Amino acid sequence: MREARALLTSVCEPGDAAAASLLAACGPEEAAALVQGKTCSRETLSRARDALEAAGYASPEAALRKARERWEPRVKTADLDSLRQRARKAGAKLLIPEDDQWPGRCEDLGPAQPIALWVRGEGSLSDDALPRTLAIVGSREASGYGLAVTQAMVQAAAAEGVSIVSGGAFGIDREAHETALEFSSLYPEGTVPTLAVMAGGVDRFYPAAHEPLFARILARGIILSETPPGCAPTRWRFLQRNRLIAALGDGVVVAEARHRSGALSTANHALSLGRPVGAVPGSILTAASAGCHTLVRESGAELIARPADALSLLPGLGILTSSSDGTGERRPTDGLSERDLAVFEATPVRRTATAESIARAAGVGYQDARSALAQLSLRGLAELSGGQWTRTP
Repeated sequence: MREARALLTSVCEPGDAAAASLLAACGPEEAAALVQGKTCSRETLSRARDALEAAGYASPEAALRKARERWEPRVKTADLDSLRQRARKAGAKLLIPEDDQWPGRCEDLGPAQPIALWVRGEGSLSDDALPRTLAIVGSREASGYGLAVTQAMVQAAAAEGVSIVSGGAFGIDREAHETALEFSSLYPEGTVPTLAVMAGGVDRFYPAAHEPLFARILARGIILSETPPGCAPTRWRFLQRNRLIAALGDGVVVAEARHRSGALSTANHALSLGRPVGAVPGSILTAASAGCHTLVRESGAELIARPADALSLLPGLGILTSSSDGTGERRPTDGLSERDLAVFEATPVRRTATAESIARAAGVGYQDARSALAQLSLRGLAELSGGQWTRTP
């Protein structure tokens, strides 16, 4: 079963509808035999025809013949031994839907879910290791505004243990990964802070300039791909990669995007899956956020007006916002949870203190104190300097 799926990933492109139909109807071994043009039983061929017909192909026989013509060049060069060697050299493992660590979110893609996933890094893709996830995507030519917004949203997510999913590209993707890694100590043990979904093999870092970033992700997070080690990224694979980013996120936020940005493809995939989508507004006088405005206006995406709004897309992470003093005047601490307010009051004003000492003073756990201090920092109520915290006047 594992070898059959490995072979299928080396022959069939991500999102290949014909291959997906055969796999769903016949299983990995028989699908691999059909893809390779091997002699199959009448029962298998009948199931294959029925599956292709159900997928919308007017002539199942012609569809299978055409697909085999497409697969044949790769079938001739497919070599499982060489594939194993490349995977071993890269430190990559093959994850299949039958594995306990398979991310259940991928099943929402139905027949279009990956044949398998090639994975590198530390941690697990299981739902236990990824209790909540947020995909953050956007422009490769991000502005300072877009980068700052991304940083604030990821910092808020880290404070709540929400894993960040993105595509490892320049701009918004890079900022999302880097910020998640910067605040990785806030995540509970065993939780993966960030996942980078590649359009090529997990040993073909793209862009190459991000090699140091990918090395850091491997040390604390996960890099994954549908394509085997050695495969180069292509335009088609980028488009298919976007559907996987959308599936792996419990919600998707577009931080900044032009009208024709590839990030909109990810958002549209998320909408088709029923995932909540948010978009950060920008200036109407520049093109940098035109795609975000289109999402809000035409697709019903939630408008993200502050970092906490990104978290409100996820179940159970709504943030209190109302004032409670009855005067109509808002205080800086309005909306803080009891935990965060306790940590705020325990943080000194005229001196600095470690997170450990603040935790003791507030009567909360160390990780809770770290999370609360991150939230206070987002609001401008606390400041970290030299490893110690002080309350902002």
